[in-house]
Amino acid sequence: MVGVGLSLLVGYGLAAWFVYSILVWFWASRPPLGTTVAIVAVTTLVFGYLSYQYGTSQLLASVDAADLSRERAPDLYRRADRLAAAMRIETPRLLVADMTVPNALALGSPTDGAVVLDRSLFRLLSPAELEGILAHECAHLESRDSLVQTLAYSGLRTVVGLVTILLSPALLSLTGLARGVAWIRGRPTP
Repeated sequence: MVGVGLSLLVGYGLAAWFVYSILVWFWASRPPLGTTVAIVAVTTLVFGYLSYQYGTSQLLASVDAADLSRERAPDLYRRADRLAAAMRIETPRLLVADMTVPNALALGSPTDGAVVLDRSLFRLLSPAELEGILAHECAHLESRDSLVQTLAYSGLRTVVGLVTILLSPALLSLTGLARGVAWIRGRPTP
């Protein structure tokens, strides 16, 4: 067990040193701060926008949403058309899904939006209440909340990723120390 513990200490130590060396090299050869910030910001925005563009279809697939036809819900579509006209957005695509709780969500933009309604809402709510839910979701489309939230989440992921990279030598060292000492003491952790 001591041999495994020492091997873990050495292995994690080498990994931490390697990552640290890469970070030092990157810091020494970095472009000016303004250029670095611009590259990170543009990359974050591009990936955030791509996530927004292609994430909608993935999210719709993940909730197993099915299109709700005009023939099946003409009153709901009349209400959606009226709300969309009042908000100056395109009538959103209406979909239904079996979610775990009564819920609704809006995805997309004012010109290409979708509203997903849980099937239970049709049973639980009156037509006027359902229109209120639809108005709320259309307001999300009108104000481009999906785009704003996706870009904010992308920015947060970038910050967390950068902090994780900067802390990785310390994290590797501490993890290796904990695991190595546990093996040396004869109490390895899974």
